Amino acid sequence: MINIREKSIVFWDWNGTILDDSGICIAAMNKLLKDYDYPEISRETYERYFDFPVSKYYENIGWNFNVHPFEKVGLEFMDYYRKDIPAADLQQSVRETFKLFYESGKKQFLISAMEHELLLKLTKSYHLHKVFDSINGIEDHYGNGKEHIFEKVIEKNNLNKAKIIMIGDTLHDAEIADSLGIDCLLLFSGHQSYERLKSSGKNIIKSYLELNSYL
Repeated sequence: MINIREKSIVFWDWNGTILDDSGICIAAMNKLLKDYDYPEISRETYERYFDFPVSKYYENIGWNFNVHPFEKVGLEFMDYYRKDIPAADLQQSVRETFKLFYESGKKQFLISAMEHELLLKLTKSYHLHKVFDSINGIEDHYGNGKEHIFEKVIEKNNLNKAKIIMIGDTLHDAEIADSLGIDCLLLFSGHQSYERLKSSGKNIIKSYLELNSYL
């Protein structure tokens, strides 16, 4: 396990990592698939094929963008998602983790592939907006990735990469960490299978109770 006590900066992912929303993502996609007469997906299928950019995931489960453009169905998915997301819970014990990090003097940054204004709205609704030194989302709802945001946050705040740990829940997070040369910890949250996460070679936790035991 990475020695988290030696890290003074935490880069948090949002979806799946903090917000437990995989069930809502699956339900929203199945509503959309039903609208277009595509077969619905199971959780196992979702965990096997969810990916970044999100358009790749759509193709993985059978969407034909020549018939149904991603620019259209991607926004329709978000309509279903936004309607149901207020019912999502935070990951169990993550608030305790925030508190432990704060008490140890760590800076905490939120960096997400969610559209920025929606991200701000949701963090406020969960009373988390004051937890982070900054909150950073993308410019649209298409989930194309977030690596460029990490680079901007590092440069703007003159951060030492050796002091950073990224906490995410997908292979995309692991890939970004590798490209930036920073350490990464992955939470198994239901967006990608445990077997896929293991393929990254990163430390994996199944709960924040487990993580908190290392702090």
